[in-house]
Amino acid sequence: LYSILGVKRDASPADLRFACRIRLAEAAVKGESALKRRCEKAFNILGNHNLRTCYDVFLIDDMGMMDTSVPFLT
Repeated sequence: LYSILGVKRDASPADLRFACRIRLAEAAVKGESALKRRCEKAFNILGNHNLRTCYDVFLIDDMGMMDTSVPFLT
């Protein structure tokens, strides 16, 4: 989700909002509704403190899969 918005994992809420606005503007200019939906989904999760914490704790990657490189998850 971070890569969709083009931010690092330690991005502040303000950085997330700004990146989301930029990406949504890009999607609008290009007419890419799929990119718009992905940006909205990413911001809905990362913009919510509780959801972002869960996302980070469970190491879910951008494809919606758990990170199997973490030994205790395999």
